[in-house]
Amino acid sequence: MSGRSKLRSRILTCLAAVALAAPGLVQAAATLRIVAQPGIYFDKEGNGLTRPEDVACDGKALVVVADTGTGRLLRYVIDGDRIEAQPEIALPQVSYTIRLAVTSAGEIYALDGKTRRVARVSATGEFAGWVAPTDDPATGPSIIRAIALDGADRPYLLDIANARVLVLGAGDRIERTIALPAGAHSFSDLAVRGDGAVLALETVERRLYVAKKDDTEFAPSGEPMKADLYFPTAMAFDAAGRLFIADEYGSGIAILGPDGTLRTRQSGMGWKEGRLRYPSGLCFSGSGLLFVADRENDRIAVFSVAE
Repeated sequence: MSGRSKLRSRILTCLAAVALAAPGLVQAAATLRIVAQPGIYFDKEGNGLTRPEDVACDGKALVVVADTGTGRLLRYVIDGDRIEAQPEIALPQVSYTIRLAVTSAGEIYALDGKTRRVARVSATGEFAGWVAPTDDPATGPSIIRAIALDGADRPYLLDIANARVLVLGAGDRIERTIALPAGAHSFSDLAVRGDGAVLALETVERRLYVAKKDDTEFAPSGEPMKADLYFPTAMAFDAAGRLFIADEYGSGIAILGPDGTLRTRQSGMGWKEGRLRYPSGLCFSGSGLLFVADRENDRIAVFSVAE
């Protein structure tokens, strides 16, 4: 058996294990579920989406998509029960966006996967410069993997080169540094809770780490979730304080309660509405809709949350 065949076999085996684990979790929290709504497939001109890597919400009605396969940023506005496409944003500075964040004023932070630089994009779609934190000579240049915003639109950068999270203030001044734990190396995303705590997602360990408001380093938050997740890569809080985690290779969504315990696992591999293929990003609108970058299905899956 070739190396590629062995890898494929291993992935399929793990996906099957995840699927077998799911029914017990859903049964344990049968009242909490995500319900599929019509997804987003096209831009304003009717062109299809291609391999969207991430999706970000401003917490109100704006949704921004990193349509990575075409090198564009796409914006949509929720208007009642409709989702209306806006003109595309195509910028040479960010031709391969892998992570997004949107401020409450509609300004966009776009992480380019080729340069690992974070661009600012104005609410009207113009390039507004690079995020440029001053590097500490003791640590060296940063390599950014993810970006999150707190309630005051302050950016948090996941710097995997120096095992830290940078919290930036005005003028990209580093206001705070939070050290990632030693021995854990595969961090993929950040989320900031309403109380100011920062969560970091470690993909290989399938584990969450937390730093409270004034902590200078992360500590484990609960036990590893190896029985329930295969390759988690993105997360987002809803208004109720529940944490939704996109399990990319497991093609599902895990939901943790405000107390950090795993409540349920939803969806699974497939192409029909309500199913996912390698979800890689997610966010919540102000109306409570869950948007998921359903990368291999070339769409943004949309869900409501029912209890």
